[in-house]
Amino acid sequence: MTSLLRARVWIGVAAFALLVSAAVPAFAQNGTLAGRVITKEGKPMAAVPVILDQVDGKQQKKTVTDNQGEWVVTGLPGGSKWTVTVVWKTLSGRLADQVVKPKETVKTPQLVVSEGGLDKAKAGVPTSNLTAAEADATAKRTAALQGLLKEADAAVAAGNFDEGIEKYTKVANDVGKCAGCYVRIGDAYLKKKDPAGAEKAFLQAVEFDPKMPEPYLALANLYNDMKKFEEATKMVAKANELMAASGSTDPAAMFNQGVILWNQGKGAEAQPFFEKAVQGNPTNAEAHYFLGMALVNQGKLAEAKTPLTEYMKLDPKGKYATDVANLLKIIK
Repeated sequence: MTSLLRARVWIGVAAFALLVSAAVPAFAQNGTLAGRVITKEGKPMAAVPVILDQVDGKQQKKTVTDNQGEWVVTGLPGGSKWTVTVVWKTLSGRLADQVVKPKETVKTPQLVVSEGGLDKAKAGVPTSNLTAAEADATAKRTAALQGLLKEADAAVAAGNFDEGIEKYTKVANDVGKCAGCYVRIGDAYLKKKDPAGAEKAFLQAVEFDPKMPEPYLALANLYNDMKKFEEATKMVAKANELMAASGSTDPAAMFNQGVILWNQGKGAEAQPFFEKAVQGNPTNAEAHYFLGMALVNQGKLAEAKTPLTEYMKLDPKGKYATDVANLLKIIK
């Protein structure tokens, strides 16, 4: 009776494996920080430099406020922390520990600058050498490029992929070595169902910024979809290495690594990645599901019950719910 029960379980597992091999999740994206610089009287500070320094890291990003005193910096590792500093003539100010959320735009508190608002001796950030006219020109150029990016995003969202790619390319040519631009170009090619174009764009992004995790994750997703699992594993491993070095702990990246290993039939190797994904984001139903299935495929049925039960709690009508419910009846 025991052997018959076990055989039924493994028949079910084989069916699940076919289902899983077709499931390719979207990879985690970097995040964005945005904010506004004002005086203590509430007046927006237009065309002033904004410097972002990663906490406990070596990265530094620079931008300039627009005419409303607003600024935006994209492509920041999810989970990373940044210090935002403004030093302009006799005015200064700082925001500490601004945390990036993956795939989201985090609006930081308004940065209020004032006379003596920052101890420049401790700031470690030099004052800008831009003239007011140069800063104003930079701010206008930045605003124009942001507008073009929005137009490109809208074109892609409407299914006008060639138009979107053309606009992204214009931005990339203007900015020069814009890795983030080529990630967007690659995404557009994917939506156009042109994997060769997408791969070329993502590789270009890697060439422009080899320390940016996002293009590696995008390539991992692409190679996983193409069933080039060895290449996918290398790409996501590189992305994980970069995120770890930058202080980012992204549970979605752990989940993605697990899925790639799972699709190669490496359930035991995938298990610890699914465990990290669950620990980092307990509300990710699919992470619980895949953890449970990794345990089932190792014959660890008793251990699999907890994550599979949690999956049913989080997503009782999910795409795996019927199969999981039947499996839980077997492994009581």
